[in-house]
Amino acid sequence: MRFVIALGLIWMMLNSNLAGQTFLGLPQEQDYNHQLIKFYLDKGEYDLALNHLEMIEKESLLSDSLLFFRGIALQGIAEWQPAIDIFSDLLINTRNVKLHQASFANIKSLLPRLIPLDQIETLNEIIDNLGNHHLRDDFLLTLAEIYEKNLLYDEANDIYNTVIQESGYEDQSALQLKKSANYILLKDYSRAVNLLNTIIAGKNKQLIQDALYLNYLANFSLNRYPAARRSLIRLYAEFPADNRKTEILSGLAEMAELEGQYLLSWFFLNELKDNSQDNAGYQIQNRISHILETLSREVIKEDQFRYFQLNLPELER
Repeated sequence: MRFVIALGLIWMMLNSNLAGQTFLGLPQEQDYNHQLIKFYLDKGEYDLALNHLEMIEKESLLSDSLLFFRGIALQGIAEWQPAIDIFSDLLINTRNVKLHQASFANIKSLLPRLIPLDQIETLNEIIDNLGNHHLRDDFLLTLAEIYEKNLLYDEANDIYNTVIQESGYEDQSALQLKKSANYILLKDYSRAVNLLNTIIAGKNKQLIQDALYLNYLANFSLNRYPAARRSLIRLYAEFPADNRKTEILSGLAEMAELEGQYLLSWFFLNELKDNSQDNAGYQIQNRISHILETLSREVIKEDQFRYFQLNLPELER
């Protein structure tokens, strides 16, 4: 069903160039062939479409639009790689803008159908053939995402470096953020921190927000608790709607406890409990009970709880 819907959208997109009076002003016989193959494809008769295309090819070279139809027919019978090969050839060689756009869209939608190794090989071949084509960066970034999905973080970072160094890609800070996340997954925390500090010093609020959280993870992994704490406090204060609120509060409570600031830990744990799902409340209450038990061993006045006020010196700098 999804394929039929997608096919309908493709017809709509191609209609202005491939329909009209005749297909691209072709002679009547060729226009008949287009209409017949389109009819087969509309009806899901992909084998009939392929057979008719084979007959046409015996007499003359297939036009770009007929090659596109062959790719659609192959897609319809789940011949993913041959379909991608056709769309890739059209992407590089056709002068028809609509066919070019549709071929690009089809390649991107079909790639996930291949096993990871074939995805990587296919993309590398397309990238090599594209040369300095304006879509090269898009395919490189798609390749990086596939590397990441298959835990090949070094390879993904190599791709990001290529895009940063060899193209005029505008959003280079976003790629540096991706690199830093991969360094964390590779446990190369120091390199991650170096990149993240540069992003945090910038002006892009969205990137700063994500960089602060990654900076917390990297510094915490390096046992640099003050630096990790500073990143979380900025997140807590400057981005109160962050969707990682529970992780932020839990991290702040944990670091406060590590630093012996039990009242501060108690404060964050209570806020965490208020912001958590019911099924997490029991575990959080256990953490609160542990903090209270620790505090009971110290000389402390009860009104310290009642009159506690949050004071974060990092925000005053």
